[in-house]
Amino acid sequence: MTSTGGGGTNVHVVLERAPATSRPDAPRGEYVVGMAAPDADGLPRFAHALRTYLDEHPGTRLDDLTYTLATGRRLTAHRHAFVARTVDELGRELDRYLAGEPDQGRLGPLEHARHISAPSCPLERQRHWIDAT
Repeated sequence: MTSTGGGGTNVHVVLERAPATSRPDAPRGEYVVGMAAPDADGLPRFAHALRTYLDEHPGTRLDDLTYTLATGRRLTAHRHAFVARTVDELGRELDRYLAGEPDQGRLGPLEHARHISAPSCPLERQRHWIDAT
């Protein structure tokens, strides 16, 4: 790309795609995937949003998801965690949770994990009116 500006100023720029970064495969092991919500009713909403996210993003790495949900988010009063070795297993655990079945938990290796765009707890819609008297 070349651009000629006023006063004899010339700019030359060469653009190319950034090289792909290679990462090792996600380490195998059990991961604890946590959810947090401000109230007990928020946990099922979060579980549903997370299940929908997994369905819409089939290439999600379990270590990335675990790391994202475990770091950089505000702690809230209501929490729940799932233990899974794969994203498919996490999906089954979410399905069991949404169906009201019990589950269990532990943490997996996160040394190659990174933050990804993942859902947080959807807020409950509420209206608040202020009476001007």
